[in-house]
Amino acid sequence: MSRVFVVQQPAVFDRNSKKFVPKYDLTPAAAHGRLVYLLGPGNIFKDRMDQATRQIARVLSDYTEADSLLAVGDPVAIAAAVMIAGKRTGGTVNLLKWDRLSASYERFSVNSNVAA
Repeated sequence: MSRVFVVQQPAVFDRNSKKFVPKYDLTPAAAHGRLVYLLGPGNIFKDRMDQATRQIARVLSDYTEADSLLAVGDPVAIAAAVMIAGKRTGGTVNLLKWDRLSASYERFSVNSNVAA
């Protein structure tokens, strides 16, 4: 079964409950596979980027061309996830993009070797 790797859970901090609560419903992305979160919610600070990158690499250790990335969250974390996933497949990464008209995610395949 294919997987959808969600780079980071989009969430807001709820002061009353003192925890992060999801900002968006990402369940429509599950039409493309089982949702797997790479990072939890919250800021990624510069001094913690190496730790976040190791976490992303660990979770993406068996990423294949059958899988997809949902590029939500911190832009630097998204870039790291795309780079790591592309390294695992030799340059091809599948990204999901929300389409407002169909109210669903569409899959786009990006191959970095096309530009080479």
